Amino acid sequence: MHILADVIVLLAAGVSVVALFQWLGFGAVLGYLVAGSLIGPYAFGFITETEIITLLGEYGVVFLLFIIGLELPLERIRVMRGPIFGLGLLQILATGLLIFLIALWFDFPVETALLIGAALSLSSTAVVLALLSDQGRLTTHMGRSVFGVLLMQDLAVGPLLAVVVAVGVGGGSLAATLGMAGIKMIAAIVIILGLGRWLLGRVFMTISSVRSTEVFAGFTLLVLLCAAALTEYSGLSLAFGALLAGMLLADTPYRHQVAAEILPFRGLLLGLFFMGVGMGIDIDLVLLRSSDIALLVISLMTLKAVTMFLIARLSGLSTVESAETGVYLSQGGEFAFVLLAAGASSGLVEGPIEQVIAVAVALSMLLTPLFARATAFIIARWELATAVDVDAVGEEIGELKDHIIIIGVGRVGREVAVRLEDAGRAYVSLDLDPHAIAVARQQGISVYFGDATRPEVLDAVGLNRALALVIAIDDPHRAVQMMNLVKYILPDLKVYARARDAQHAKTLERAGAASTVPEVIPTATQLADLALKI
Repeated sequence: MHILADVIVLLAAGVSVVALFQWLGFGAVLGYLVAGSLIGPYAFGFITETEIITLLGEYGVVFLLFIIGLELPLERIRVMRGPIFGLGLLQILATGLLIFLIALWFDFPVETALLIGAALSLSSTAVVLALLSDQGRLTTHMGRSVFGVLLMQDLAVGPLLAVVVAVGVGGGSLAATLGMAGIKMIAAIVIILGLGRWLLGRVFMTISSVRSTEVFAGFTLLVLLCAAALTEYSGLSLAFGALLAGMLLADTPYRHQVAAEILPFRGLLLGLFFMGVGMGIDIDLVLLRSSDIALLVISLMTLKAVTMFLIARLSGLSTVESAETGVYLSQGGEFAFVLLAAGASSGLVEGPIEQVIAVAVALSMLLTPLFARATAFIIARWELATAVDVDAVGEEIGELKDHIIIIGVGRVGREVAVRLEDAGRAYVSLDLDPHAIAVARQQGISVYFGDATRPEVLDAVGLNRALALVIAIDDPHRAVQMMNLVKYILPDLKVYARARDAQHAKTLERAGAASTVPEVIPTATQLADLALKI
């Protein structure tokens, strides 16, 4: 009856608190941590024996690493190798090294400093991807760069856990322990990914022919646990073997079915892990060390944001994109809890230190959405302030004539401008998006802030003296609106427009477009070619 009561309390707390945190936009991980801390022995004390929950939670981490491996087929890694092994690897090494040196300065042992550096170098995949997805920015240059860094961090978790476990059980020098762990990891990769790839395809084909979901799920668990056991018995971690097992299956036709079978186990057990972490948080200790925690949060987010900003700038991202990348990756991540828990169980970090760092990581995750919104607001205001008002454009361009007006300086508009610039043709471009204006100006493109649906704005950029107008915006409704306005003012002006699809192209042509380019073909190239033929 005691166990049943604990299960009921766990489910009730998990469902209610996590649902609330999801609704507030803070994510499930923070919800589980808070739920665990509330029902744990340091708060209301509904559950006092946490050993079984902690044990089950460790298997949640195993399933999570397996799912991560499934999402990392070699082809994806190859395609994104630049952001992954460039930005991502550099971020982990630079941030981890700085935090390691700071920890040494505070007189932590070398092993503990390494653990803290590794744990705090990682960011929250769950928080960041949710933010980028909600904002529709995953496919932007900045979004792809951030995603590449997060993929590298996910890849690094398995090896980092293996190193933590190896150092925890190792009795020799640190260098010898790390060297032996590296040899074991290479051997595990060769055996699991090499021999397993050769053997697994044949066995899975036989298992699939049985047409039994129960047998398929059972065999998937067998593969996962065998790989995890191999690395566990070799002195590494269960999770490292699970990551390799996932990567082994990622390049097979069975990966989607495997993910579907594993997902329920992963979600439930991982929730237990984070609730177990929450139960171990001493509320009195947190209140006593609140000033230290606040200082750690501020220092961590500042250090990671500045470091990532510098790395992003060196890699070629714009100032604005680098600033946003730094803010998005400034928090600690869910895997910090995993590494800290492994370090605590291996004796590498003391319980109070682990709890202070864990709470600081949780708070940094909680603050990230707020900081991201504040950063976006500041950037927008700054870009708006630095944009040239269209009222002054008339004086700047003077009596410019036979020029081409470009509406929109997104990806397509910028390429049109570059092509015209290379051909020596005069042009003027307009946009309402401060971010797009800033990016275009960093590329040397002449662009002004202004609404092209206002006649006075078009008059300021010399519409009546222009040779042609190019509509390059990605907004079908506004494109038609602009087309109608321009044709009303100057019926004979040649207008070339970017079209969303064939139907949109027909609408623009009926409105008077001289020619349209649907997005199924190289839009910017054809728009520029059409304008250059005049």
